Amino acid sequence: MENPDPEQTLIQLYDVLNQTKISIAITYGNHDAEGDFSRQQLREFEDHLKYLADKHDSYTIFDRQNYVLDIYCEDQVRNKLYVFDSDDYGKWEITSKYAVIEPEQIMWYLK
Repeated sequence: MENPDPEQTLIQLYDVLNQTKISIAITYGNHDAEGDFSRQQLREFEDHLKYLADKHDSYTIFDRQNYVLDIYCEDQVRNKLYVFDSDDYGKWEITSKYAVIEPEQIMWYLK
């Protein structure tokens, strides 16, 4: 069943998340862009979040956003979390029906 008003639903969700006062990081899964919103539109809608996590070294290719999150402990970066968006359905004949991490994304990670 398709959501008749995805903008209003996102606003309501983001209002709840804003109440937590916790930094939020989002990456999209294989069903998130199946409706009326593209991944780009979903990312633009993140402006409604008051506590969006700081995404470092963001790299977007094929409408897939990849980025790094710093994990702090006692005001020092202790770890880095690499976030990859694999998109929805595969474009390569040799893979399953779901998409995979593309070679360009791997090159971004290696750099």
